[in-house]
Amino acid sequence: MCSSKSEARRIIEQNGLSVNKEKCNNPDLIIPGDKEVILQKGKKVFLKVIFK
Repeated sequence: MCSSKSEARRIIEQNGLSVNKEKCNNPDLIIPGDKEVILQKGKKVFLKVIFK
């Protein structure tokens, strides 16, 4: 989704990331390992993560 860790941190701090349609502004957030998680960067980039 991001080309570097600093870009990812900047996007998170500027409220550009959503986890399961909830805004995330904490770069130290640990995502719970449910069955699946949908990450959204901005308005157009979506990523579905499936845990097995």
